[in-house]
Amino acid sequence: MPLATLKARGHGIVEFELARTPARASRIMRDWGQHGRESAVDSLFADLPFLFGYGLLLSALAWVPSTRIGEIAGSGAGSVCRWSAAVAACAALLDMVENMLLLRQLRRWNGSDAETWPAPAAWACATLNFAGAAAVVAWSVCFVVPALVTAG
Repeated sequence: MPLATLKARGHGIVEFELARTPARASRIMRDWGQHGRESAVDSLFADLPFLFGYGLLLSALAWVPSTRIGEIAGSGAGSVCRWSAAVAACAALLDMVENMLLLRQLRRWNGSDAETWPAPAAWACATLNFAGAAAVVAWSVCFVVPALVTAG
């Protein structure tokens, strides 16, 4: 139960992903302790199948109806579907880069100071990942699904 271990020690994995500063990342890793940091590593490795899964799923959900959406709403809407598929794939890739940065942070932490660059880089990847995935889901839910339903 890596996630329960981390939360019980005061910080969840998302809080670590969004730490943004080396000082905040160090505080979280210190609060977690050795067992918590090991649980964080387990959690990041457990995330790998999930990120491939949601990347493929969101990409397929955006790409598959692109031709039909283009017929219903015009070629511009079909193009947005195809671009959404690319954004979903990029979001998953950013998630993987973020996980690698966080793993580096966890493995190289010396007990006092975090390296200066992984925390802000992981924050940037996480922020872009969340924004990209949210945009694809919003586009699909707000436009693609209603368009397909009304078109029959």
